[in-house]
Amino acid sequence: MVRVRPPAAALLALCAALLLVAASSALADDSCSYENPDNGLFYDLSKLVVPPGEEDYQFVSKGHRFWVNVCAPVTGGHCDASAGVCQNSLSGSSAGVSCGSADEATFEPYPDGGDGVVLVYDGGDACHGAPRLSYLYIACNPERTRTELVGETESPQCVYRLQLESPFACGTVQPSPSPSSSSSPSLLPTWTPSSTPSASSSASSTPSSSASSS
Repeated sequence: MVRVRPPAAALLALCAALLLVAASSALADDSCSYENPDNGLFYDLSKLVVPPGEEDYQFVSKGHRFWVNVCAPVTGGHCDASAGVCQNSLSGSSAGVSCGSADEATFEPYPDGGDGVVLVYDGGDACHGAPRLSYLYIACNPERTRTELVGETESPQCVYRLQLESPFACGTVQPSPSPSSSSSPSLLPTWTPSSTPSASSSASSTPSSSASSS
């Protein structure tokens, strides 16, 4: 016997699925912007995201190549699908090491009040019983023509600190929202029907022709 799902239940399930898709899209649209709570500056890093099919940011340090993306997984380095930073040995090993997951990304203010953002990737491959962790120090540099990965240090062990400079990582001041028309006081007098004399009252206040002839 084939059981048919009631139309109401099917409609509710469809609505729930659509809401979930909309919420995911909104999260994706807003996932690479940050407002610094210390100074109120707003950072839109969407121009730093490397789209699929294009080459990730790369840096060679101490016999390893680092593959880095901003707010998205890398496509190079042979790491797992969620790695935001991937480390690969230059010795020829094909296996990459995830130094942090783009799925576990958070923002922090740039150190010492500098103009920029710190993007933290947690949840990388295990290292001495703990997940690897990466800090991306993304500094504003208006003199550069493109985003570049310029440095890397490991301190302490399995905690990676990568330095990026970009002309697209400069904070801006968000304009204050203008008051809506509904909240603004009206400068025009309010018209009400009671303030306008009716036709009957106008007629009663005008002398009739019979009265004037007498």
